[in-house]
Order: sequence, then structure tokens, then C-alpha cells
Amino acid sequence: MYLIMTEGVFANIARVILGLSAICRDQGGHGATGYWELAPNDLAERLREENLSVFAEGYNRHVRNAIAHGRMKYDDTALGVAFQDYDCRRRKITFDQVVPGVELAWWYSKLDDTYLVVSTFFQLYFLPGFLMQYRGKS
Repeated sequence: MYLIMTEGVFANIARVILGLSAICRDQGGHGATGYWELAPNDLAERLREENLSVFAEGYNRHVRNAIAHGRMKYDDTALGVAFQDYDCRRRKITFDQVVPGVELAWWYSKLDDTYLVVSTFFQLYFLPGFLMQYRGKS
């Protein structure tokens, strides 16, 4: 589920947040459309650079990479999961750590919080207009 949250939910929500932030600041740079090309790790870094790090709190690139490349195993003795991130270009392990289940749950909940905040904002922002338009057509 963490991989799905990072790539399917976090990445898309981060693109929306960064795009809206760029529009609000009216800056060129990446522009509002340049964010659609960025990978989840780049999106998390950009959020941190733009003082929007609260939206990237649950993202851990090493854990995401380890899951995506099948370099994880459950560790019953530590009540967690052993993750190993391997950099193919440099041919070395960049992350080798057992992460307690409680910490994984915290990361996941932070990613979920980001989704809930943004989706709730859109519902509150767009729903009243939609309802008013719908009522007007009756």
C-alpha cells in the first residue's frame, strides 16, 4: 500500500499542490505544468524547498525504492520491516534499515493526511458551486 500511496496518490497530489503554488506566486521556473514530469522523489524535494514540507512528511524515497524493487522482508524479532535500497549506478547499498511497524504506519498516515486535506479542500471549494449550479437548473 505504501508504494501505491507514494506513486498513485502522493505524486499526483504533490503535482497539484506545486502547480497551484506556482500559479499563486505567478512564477515561471517550472511553471504550473512542469511538475507533471517530476518523479515522486523530486516532488518531495520541491515541496521541501518551497516550504510545503508538511505535505511530504510521509514520503521516504528509500522505503519506496526498496518496496518497488522487492528489497524488503518482514523482521518478526524487530516487529518491523527490513528495507534495502540499492543504487545500481554507484553499485552500492544506500539504505539498509529495519523500520518499526509503528513508524511505517506513521509515514503511511501522513501520506493519507495529505490526500485527505487536499481532497477535502477541493470538495469544500467546488461542491457549493456545483450544488448552486445544479439547483439553478431544476
